[in-house]
Amino acid sequence: MSDFIKVLAAGVALIIVALLISQTSIFRGEVASSNVTIFSQSIVGQIGSLQETFRRIPLGSFEAGQTLGEEVAKNISEATIQNGVFSEHSESFPFAGNGAIKAYMTFDVADTNAYGNLQLYFNGREIYNNVTQPGTYRVEMTQPAASNTLEIKTTSSGAKFWAPTTYILRNIKLVVERYGNQEYVIPFTVFDYEAIGWSTGRLLFGIDDAIIAGDLLANVNGQEVYRDRPISRSMVYQTDFTKEKAQIHAGENTIRFRTEKDGKYSISNAELLLFFFTGTQSVEKKMGFNVDEGQLLLYKEQNSTGQITFDADNIYLDRGITVELNNKPFELSNIVKKEEGTTSINFSVDDLRAGKNTINFKTRGSYSISDVNVMIVTPSKDSASGGSG
Repeated sequence: MSDFIKVLAAGVALIIVALLISQTSIFRGEVASSNVTIFSQSIVGQIGSLQETFRRIPLGSFEAGQTLGEEVAKNISEATIQNGVFSEHSESFPFAGNGAIKAYMTFDVADTNAYGNLQLYFNGREIYNNVTQPGTYRVEMTQPAASNTLEIKTTSSGAKFWAPTTYILRNIKLVVERYGNQEYVIPFTVFDYEAIGWSTGRLLFGIDDAIIAGDLLANVNGQEVYRDRPISRSMVYQTDFTKEKAQIHAGENTIRFRTEKDGKYSISNAELLLFFFTGTQSVEKKMGFNVDEGQLLLYKEQNSTGQITFDADNIYLDRGITVELNNKPFELSNIVKKEEGTTSINFSVDDLRAGKNTINFKTRGSYSISDVNVMIVTPSKDSASGGSG
């Protein structure tokens, strides 16, 4: 073999060795800057208490509405109104106007000498002033205040000093038109164990009749849990509410039915269902995975950290979750639903073992979880070395 061939062979060998070293270096560099999932389980299921029960509270049948009605504030069979030099007599009618839209007075003039005008004053403001012949009359008053006064007077007979102006009135009736607010309020008790294990509140009711010009509203502890215009007589209406939304607490709570203006509903067979978890049975979920001894050493050399993530598909009773990695507990008090994000735990690779490792989920609450992942998070070479260069 010539010297040239020997040199060529040696050069090729050196190039191959260099490439192998380079490939190994590149491979290790990729591992050093990546997140590696070493375990994944998509289906897990429910943990904690599995025993959910409920208590039924019948509310009965009743009406709720806010409709315009008439209230007779005053009703006088006869009054004589006079004003002259030697005698004077008027009538005054105070009345409340809370919720009132308007008011009106009806009366009959039975007799008069017509020496002056018949006058009506509403809250000091003149609303009628005429010589009024016998007959039936109606005078309206708009925008009543909270407190009102209607006065009936006459003008003086003046030069006819020998006789006062006289009106004999009969069937005097003062009517106030106001919205009557017909509410239905029912107190109900929530026991301590129900408040602690609360799952869901459910309101059920039927409708026998309705004037649907306004919404029907149901409030629990002052918090609105239902607003709609139910019109079907064949349906059972249902609405669910959470403990937080309705401010449910142990002890006395209240539910109130009312309507918007011009609405009225005949409600039948209303009831509350209180769902809650009870009992001492608690289901845990345990799973295992293996870690190669060489991999574990590499993770430690690279200053890697670990992370466990999972999704909470449903939170039935939120009391926190304990995740045990190889019997080391990690307490989680803030569990978010899947729609809001993923729950995660950070751990040290020193918590891992070469060979078999275990994860255990347990709780005093009740959750449905899925998509459990165990990841190794390895910093890049730059960050591991402090970003020099």
